[in-house]
Amino acid sequence: MNAITNVTAANTNTNVSLTNTTMDKHTMRKSEQLIAESVVPQLFAEAMLADYNTDFTIANRQVIAAAMFKTMWILIDDAVTSEAFDEQYFGCFKYLVARNRDAGELFQGLNPLETLVTWGYMEELGGVFYVAQKFYDACYVSEKTAPLTTMITDDIRRVSQVKGGKVKPSKLLDKAMRYLEATPFSADMDMTTIINIVKSQTPKLDVWKDVKGSMNGINDMVDGIDYYSEQKADKRGRMYHVAHAGTNPQGDDYNRSIYKLNVESIVKKDSPECTYFMNELEEAAGKDPKYMATDYLMRVGKSPVRALKTFLESKGVDSPFMYVRLARYFVTFQETGECDVRVPMGLDAKCSGTQILAILAGNKQLLQATGFTNKKVFDPYALCAIAMDMAGIDRNVMKTPYMAIQYGGGAKALTEQKDYMQAMFDAGIEDQEAAAKITIEAVKKVLGNKIVGVQEYMAEQVATIMEASGKANVVYTHIDGQIVDLVVCGKVELTATFTSIRYTQNTIISFGSQLKNTGLTVSDKTPSATEYARTFMVNYVQGIDALIARTVASLCKDAGIEGYVSIHDCFRTALKDTPKLKALICRAYEIIFVENDPIAHLCNQLNIDMPHVSNELTSEMIYNPDAYFFC
Repeated sequence: MNAITNVTAANTNTNVSLTNTTMDKHTMRKSEQLIAESVVPQLFAEAMLADYNTDFTIANRQVIAAAMFKTMWILIDDAVTSEAFDEQYFGCFKYLVARNRDAGELFQGLNPLETLVTWGYMEELGGVFYVAQKFYDACYVSEKTAPLTTMITDDIRRVSQVKGGKVKPSKLLDKAMRYLEATPFSADMDMTTIINIVKSQTPKLDVWKDVKGSMNGINDMVDGIDYYSEQKADKRGRMYHVAHAGTNPQGDDYNRSIYKLNVESIVKKDSPECTYFMNELEEAAGKDPKYMATDYLMRVGKSPVRALKTFLESKGVDSPFMYVRLARYFVTFQETGECDVRVPMGLDAKCSGTQILAILAGNKQLLQATGFTNKKVFDPYALCAIAMDMAGIDRNVMKTPYMAIQYGGGAKALTEQKDYMQAMFDAGIEDQEAAAKITIEAVKKVLGNKIVGVQEYMAEQVATIMEASGKANVVYTHIDGQIVDLVVCGKVELTATFTSIRYTQNTIISFGSQLKNTGLTVSDKTPSATEYARTFMVNYVQGIDALIARTVASLCKDAGIEGYVSIHDCFRTALKDTPKLKALICRAYEIIFVENDPIAHLCNQLNIDMPHVSNELTSEMIYNPDAYFFC
């Protein structure tokens, strides 16, 4: 393990210099580019929100943020005077201005040191200044996110179980998190070797820029060692895998393809369990049936380097990294009749947000559309495409706008989606506002009066409660006693479009998304009652989603299942135990939605008289062998 893994997060004393920490210059030098790319945008956001000089352009502010970071970076070992800080700052500023022609002239009258003290990144002690702990916390992402080599205990836990540390986890959430934390994992070294070879052959591919942070952490992992990760929950109770400096089961295709369960899972080729493996392989392959042909899979599995290089250069399969890894397992199945599969396999919820809303509001059509039926029917995205009744608008086109509208987005959430707007233009709708209006109407038609009515009614009721109390949120519990004390802040758009700044000769730091050509937005840090009411049902539904996740985890622990991984509305385990998992998911739904009434529980707490909604979900529907609400 390198120095990053061994950095401690225990020192929370802000009145210290670097010499009182275990961090070292070597670690920072190795990670400088990654650090800059994560911290400079954060400082830039602070600069925009502070609005200390309205005459500064966006480019000016970017240079200021980068110069602030570079100065703290240079001075990190030292206690300095204000004069020494200013000298270093303006030197950094001149360097950055020289590399950014649109950055403007050197500013006079700016006091960057005072500004950084105000923001908490620098601090004064005894007449001299130090880099503060806030800067370390912002820079050293890896110190808190490197996987650990020992089982997680409260003594070594580096993060609060629930974000903010104010709310304690319910007994159910605590049980689920500790169970997940006991899952041993490592990196698939064979897959890592394959990827490193392909990288060396294709250094200019954009994919390597996207995964560079994870790649460094994964390459530091050692074969034959069990790694563990803390779990943390957000204020809605959604659980997250902390150790994303190593391989992460909640990450992208690259990360998931390397994540290896250190739990033996030998499965026969023709067993019922192997069906789940083939489903996973088909998901990674995508729509083209040629990628599921036995001969093709055998060629890929026997020549993974060549195959992965081809897929990354010319697309093809949906998830190239995972597809190649699974193809290698496929070869073993074919040649030996069995395989020890160390990829977590499992089941994904069918349109989980819509599914939960359909249950809560009693929308029978959408219950069927989300898998509570004995036959395949149109899913919500397909239903939206039908409602649009336009040439070229299919379920794939509708998926993103449907999700945006279902979760409270308005016209702007659609008009900023260039691919969708292009599809609408191709379909004959050239006016953006008209396209957005048509789409919103179609989605609301599919959601139906019951769901839309519940969403709007709850927003109104919550707004009334907050107005009466003078608060910007309401506090409530889920049926397991998990407290939700969430505030929602407004968003400030800092840049209208994607921008960037040259930080070093070889490093450009991006602000916003170049791919989507969208700008940078940040929270304005002021709780907004309006935003809270508007997004209340979104956050409540995601809280129910989290309740399902911790209930399933608890049931899996009680059943003795090893190697369990939770990815929000996707539950995975060792291949040998996947059939058991399906039965436990069914039981979780029965506990939450049949034996209990979550929406009634909420309304009783808030003293809200919910208009009559009938729960149409039954145990028979849940346990129907043909149901595919998780598949």
